Amino acid sequence: MVLESQRIRPGANRGYVGSARRKRRGRMRLVAALMIVGGGLYLGFNLFGGNGGDADDPDIGPDDSNASTPADGPGDAGQSPAPRRDPWTRTDDHPLLGGTGPTTAPPPDTVDRSDTTTDAAATATPPPPPPPAPVTHADDTVTTDAEVRRQIDRGRQLIQAGDLPQARRYLNAALHGRISGTDAQTVRRELTKINEVLIFSKRIVQDDPLCAVFIATAQKYQLSKIAPEYTVPWQLIQRINRINPRRIRVGQRMKIPRGPFHMVIVKHAYRADAYLESEEGPVFVRSFPVGLGEQDSTPIGHFVVRRNSKLANPKWVNPRTGKVYEPDNPSNPIGERWIGLTGADEQTRQMSGYGLHGTIEPQSIGREASMGCVRFLPEDIELVYDMLIGGKSRVVIKP
Repeated sequence: MVLESQRIRPGANRGYVGSARRKRRGRMRLVAALMIVGGGLYLGFNLFGGNGGDADDPDIGPDDSNASTPADGPGDAGQSPAPRRDPWTRTDDHPLLGGTGPTTAPPPDTVDRSDTTTDAAATATPPPPPPPAPVTHADDTVTTDAEVRRQIDRGRQLIQAGDLPQARRYLNAALHGRISGTDAQTVRRELTKINEVLIFSKRIVQDDPLCAVFIATAQKYQLSKIAPEYTVPWQLIQRINRINPRRIRVGQRMKIPRGPFHMVIVKHAYRADAYLESEEGPVFVRSFPVGLGEQDSTPIGHFVVRRNSKLANPKWVNPRTGKVYEPDNPSNPIGERWIGLTGADEQTRQMSGYGLHGTIEPQSIGREASMGCVRFLPEDIELVYDMLIGGKSRVVIKP
């Protein structure tokens, strides 16, 4: 604003007028610059929670503005989850496990801890193979038997009654019984809808054995410290709860699946099925359509997600041509995510270079088009990336 004393009076000389105008313009430019800088600082504070550091680092201090508010409802209140028996170690003739397989699951310390996916690292001794994947009878020549039909009907009744955990239990049992391909496809769709609520939404459902409720404390609030206790990546906790990891409040409740997640890839169906563990055996979570290796080059067998192999916006070198695709290259054939695999049985132990990844060719899903890896749609691989954890998640590829 120009003060009254600075106004040009009649009779003032022209030199003074020019000088006053230049001064006013200078002040206006200074004010505008200060407003731009202030606006940028305000936006930065709101976008990043007012904290410095790497934008990908979730380990920022808690927002304790509501620290005096007591936590309500059930939750872990910063406590580590109780140890759970690994159902994949069962030796009885369990219908989900096929009644075969080793008597113990791969101990974590035997998994290759290499930071890279080079051939040399792949020769390290991998863990013993996990049990065979859950078997689903997808042949339409199979007729759904009466007991499975009762389980399906009971599951649907429980859906109508609003008891989603029990509905999932009945439908999951039906999926692994003698069931036709058409009925299996329908049950998978119904289970996917149930798990969109029970696992992937913010809604906390009591009596769901596959998820826990964690309450942040001043001592334990960092997602990267909480997530390993539940054997899931911290990004999955962020995704499910729709939270900014930099602005977690003391007393904030978070839903967390009890991992790890596993993946079963059924080649003839071009389908990847995700599972969680439970006391009763693996529980179907949801399916993803996939593309496979050209000329049947995707190997069959047991794998484990390689530790420290998961990459977002990866660099990739075409092993056939040597062409290099740098990060942020929209022409990168493997898309925005890479999850490396290491062999876990005699058939796959010496294999290297295989993995799960995205694609820039969505029309290749449902076809044999890759160099041997398993490719997912862009939005699907982002979810799979957030679900699977290195050294723990198993990937079984079946014919």
